[in-house]
Amino acid sequence: MRHLLRILVVLACLPALHIPAYGEQARVRVVGTRAITPERAAAILRAGGFPAASGARALQDAYLRQGYLFVELDVSWDADSTCVVVVAEGEAARIGDARVRGAISRPVADVVRDLGVERGARFEPERLEKNLKALLASYDAAGFPFAQVWIDSVGVDREAATVDIAFYIVEGTPRDVTGVVVEGLKKTRPELAVRIAGVEPGVPYHARLLEDMYLRLVASGVFLDVEFPTVRVASDGRGVDAVITVEEAARSHVFQAALGYAQADQSSERILSGLVQLELNNIGGTLKDFGVVWNNDGNGRSNTRIRYRDRLFLGRRTGVGLRLEQIGQDTLYTWQSLGVTAERGFGRVAGTLAGVSAGAFGDRNVFSQGSVQRSTRLRGSVGVNALWGSERRAAYARVGVAATLASKSITYREGSSGPGDVNQSIYDASVEGMVPAFWSLYYSLAGAFHTLESGEASVPLSEQFYVGGASTVRGYKENQFHGRRVAYARNELRLGRTPREGLYLFADVGYVLQESTQSDGAVTESGSGLRGFGFGVRSASRLGRIDLSFAVSDEISLQSTKVHVLLEQNF
Repeated sequence: MRHLLRILVVLACLPALHIPAYGEQARVRVVGTRAITPERAAAILRAGGFPAASGARALQDAYLRQGYLFVELDVSWDADSTCVVVVAEGEAARIGDARVRGAISRPVADVVRDLGVERGARFEPERLEKNLKALLASYDAAGFPFAQVWIDSVGVDREAATVDIAFYIVEGTPRDVTGVVVEGLKKTRPELAVRIAGVEPGVPYHARLLEDMYLRLVASGVFLDVEFPTVRVASDGRGVDAVITVEEAARSHVFQAALGYAQADQSSERILSGLVQLELNNIGGTLKDFGVVWNNDGNGRSNTRIRYRDRLFLGRRTGVGLRLEQIGQDTLYTWQSLGVTAERGFGRVAGTLAGVSAGAFGDRNVFSQGSVQRSTRLRGSVGVNALWGSERRAAYARVGVAATLASKSITYREGSSGPGDVNQSIYDASVEGMVPAFWSLYYSLAGAFHTLESGEASVPLSEQFYVGGASTVRGYKENQFHGRRVAYARNELRLGRTPREGLYLFADVGYVLQESTQSDGAVTESGSGLRGFGFGVRSASRLGRIDLSFAVSDEISLQSTKVHVLLEQNF
């Protein structure tokens, strides 16, 4: 469409163009412009190679995109060798007559309105091109995957400054989804990949099905990269196949170690903290996971977690997980927890792909000192999550919120007393997003919020939330801070061939509400803000991944720099 209009305009304008020959390098001054500023017009001319004819054509193209088809240029030279370009813009072209043939499923008047080509409307090729794409997208959303729109003819009336334009539409027919094809699989069984895509053969096609497939596969966490789906004619010639291409690692099991090495507070002693993790992901291509994690904060607190997850429990699109966790703090306490979780997507709600989650947990805490001997707690949680995505590569967002109600029974040592039964409420929220900026630049956001409300004056350390370190707020030791309320946000600007590797800058922020017990037994609360800044580099290969970052916190100095190293070995 654009090339046809360009030919017409160039043929109309070239007789009015006169460029005297002069040197290759020249200063340019533009006068007479209204729709385009003189400075922008001069920049367009220079970028197009003016005084060569290509520079004049570049300026004519800029006017064409705004609907000025009858621009005349007159060029002369001043005594100081300045090239003066006098522009006569003329009137902006308007639609004289617009005709549409081939529209069956919708009225012609609606198509004309959607294209913005009503009689007397401004003729703007740039806007018309966007409207054509939007019209095709609306047909796709309505179940016509192979609809086409052609510009059949264009007529220009120079004297009336009008454009007559004719369109021809081939709608095709509505189709059903005959099959779902996932390409690029190296480990996952094809029938299971189709199951998590969530589109059953035989359903009527509409464009939102493709977006749902994309989001479900991205959210599954199984694949390194997911391309936006396309459709093709099925082998029977009547339906369509939904085709989605993924990038999957043949080696998806992970062993990783994250180490922190920093100076201890108010001393010259160096402290080693970190994390060791073994993840058996997608075992045998069955979408089942098993993982073991050990974490040490360098201050006597260790955490061990064992988990199992089946994304397709009993062959249904319901994920079920089992968790076992133990936390020990020197000789103060030992906390153990066992829980089961379930999650399931239930489709579109208000245009958003949504899902629900639920969990049940039992906790046991044994104290080595203090008035409390042990406590047991039962927890039940429910949550919802939402997914958004676009056709742009790697663009997605995920938000989740959850609420937990807990009932705790406390046993005291002989000679001590206190509340025997305590009710608690816990609220959690998480956000994750990736937005391509341009070329190889990506913006990434990951954040979380946790808060606990309890009938106790002071919440035990084992039930508080921890923040700080490589996985939360960089620039601090692992799990350096704890409290009954924490929040953090990790912001990264990534530059690399893919979002998973390359250089990155980061700015992490966080908050923790801490408790402290006074000499008289009173409990006070104080909030602290956390900040971490720095840079890092990630490198990925078939054998593993390394993530090395250098971070500073509130005190920006080389002495306070924290080095976070993440080593991930795939096998």
